[in-house]
Amino acid sequence: MIPRWREALGQGFSVTGAGGRLLVVDFGMQQRLPAWFRRLLMWWLKQFHVAPRAELGAAIDTLGKGRTQELYGDYARIAEVVR
Repeated sequence: MIPRWREALGQGFSVTGAGGRLLVVDFGMQQRLPAWFRRLLMWWLKQFHVAPRAELGAAIDTLGKGRTQELYGDYARIAEVVR
């Protein structure tokens, strides 16, 4: 939902204090969910100009030592990077 989301991640991480962590929760790609559900959810998200970020993990890795975990059949993803 944030057009310049990579910049927002960078800014968030830049103001994270030493020993702190930046956590991001976003929609996943729903690869392990039923196809009908994935299609319906993608359609619904598109109505609000929302799209899952398949490259979230790679973007987190550019900030430092990060990790990304898929939740609920990749309905959502949580990403974390520690300062």
